[in-house]
Amino acid sequence: MIRALPDLLSSSLFSRVTTDLKNDLDRAAIEAVTGRQSDVISAAGGRVGQVNRVQRVIDQSEATQTRLGLTAGRYNQASTVYEALRKGTENIGVDALKAAMSGDRTGVVASANTAQSTLGAAFTALNTRFDGRSLFAGNEGSNPALAGVGELNNAIDAIVGGAGTTADKMAAIDAYFAPGGGFDTEIYQGGTEDAAQVTLPGGFQLSSIERVDNSAFRDLIQGLTILTSSFKLPPQDIVDWVRQGANLIRSAQDELAVSEAQLGDTLNRIDEAVEREKDELVIASETLDRVVGRDAFEAASETQNIETRLQAAYTLTSRLGRLSLTNYLR
Repeated sequence: MIRALPDLLSSSLFSRVTTDLKNDLDRAAIEAVTGRQSDVISAAGGRVGQVNRVQRVIDQSEATQTRLGLTAGRYNQASTVYEALRKGTENIGVDALKAAMSGDRTGVVASANTAQSTLGAAFTALNTRFDGRSLFAGNEGSNPALAGVGELNNAIDAIVGGAGTTADKMAAIDAYFAPGGGFDTEIYQGGTEDAAQVTLPGGFQLSSIERVDNSAFRDLIQGLTILTSSFKLPPQDIVDWVRQGANLIRSAQDELAVSEAQLGDTLNRIDEAVEREKDELVIASETLDRVVGRDAFEAASETQNIETRLQAAYTLTSRLGRLSLTNYLR
């Protein structure tokens, strides 16, 4: 009796051949991309321990570079905020004082409105988050650093609109912004401790990003707050009121400039650490390549060859599957 082909034996054979070819194709393709041989034990021979040690160095270096990248991003973002605050308040105190000293009521109102919009922008900047955490909230990074600016406005309006002399009102604002005062209990939402310090490879510890309740940010917010309410004061008291606000802003700007420079030094240290890690990674990768490396051109050629063989196997299988007794007798 003549049977049609392929029979069970030939079908099993072709199936095994195509499976082996597909496995070889996957291996060659991976080796072409990674530049490493898949069978590390065979490639390394008696140097498996060395390969494992070098691979650990590579894994650790890559993880360290990822961590340093996040750290650099955090400090870069903080530096951007410092610069924005410093430049955004550059002339506001001087302009407000000029308007107050000239007795220009319209100018005083305009400068107060400018201070209010600048205050809102400062709150937004100081609530900046990076990688899911508030930059300026210390060890409570899950919280926003500051409550809404409207809450601060309400507190200051209550002070300025309350009883007492202008000096009494200024003293009340000073008390509100003093450590432990209303600013700390009602507006600042961050932690009382700095965020955890980052240690660079080699042991150098980076200074933590400053919290919003530090003196520079506190003075800046207080100074802007004073300017926002200047037009509510008796005309004869406006100049001294605005001058105190402008002095606070100028003092804050000086501190911000110093902090910004320190952040620049920190970023330089991070960049140096990244470069050192890159150098170590290159050395380790070259060492590993000498043991288990795979020539990319050779791997690509093998991939192409296997693809051709696999296609031929599929074509032959298809043709055999279409054979019948009639076709065979022909």
